[in-house]
Amino acid sequence: MAFPIPSMLLKQLYTFGSLKNTPDGVKFSLKNRLSDTTVTALQQVKFDDVEVPRSGISVVLDDGTVMTPEEVARSPIDFPLRRTLDIVCK
Repeated sequence: MAFPIPSMLLKQLYTFGSLKNTPDGVKFSLKNRLSDTTVTALQQVKFDDVEVPRSGISVVLDDGTVMTPEEVARSPIDFPLRRTLDIVCK
């Protein structure tokens, strides 16, 4: 069962100023500043109440590996303290 990230936690995870336009869409970074955890799913991304299609979302790991939301669900991502993930939306 998926739960939305509470806004207070999201503010701590979002890397301020990381939202950037790209040739295909936008990207932003999340940095774990809380405690070691595991990302088990990525259900949706919204900008101003506009939902990005799941097919247009990818997660870029700090080693350059690119994962779709479906791949994250099959192979959860270790998200230790101080690790950064980029979320790319097309």
